[in-house]
Amino acid sequence: MEARAVGAESAELTWVGVPPPAERWVRVYRAAHACGDQPAGKEHDEFKLAARDQPLAVTLTGLEPNSR
Repeated sequence: MEARAVGAESAELTWVGVPPPAERWVRVYRAAHACGDQPAGKEHDEFKLAARDQPLAVTLTGLEPNSR
């Protein structure tokens, strides 16, 4: 995994390692992340369906600025 296009409230994640054709091995990509102080923080999920000729990337939104 690699983080690209990182902004204050969003980040684009890309990945490698799934053999082609990706839709044969993977149906749904899921990226889960938590924002805010735990345990009261909010959990978010981003989903992407595996499809031929689509870039292997997902954009996480709803991130809190200045947090890790």
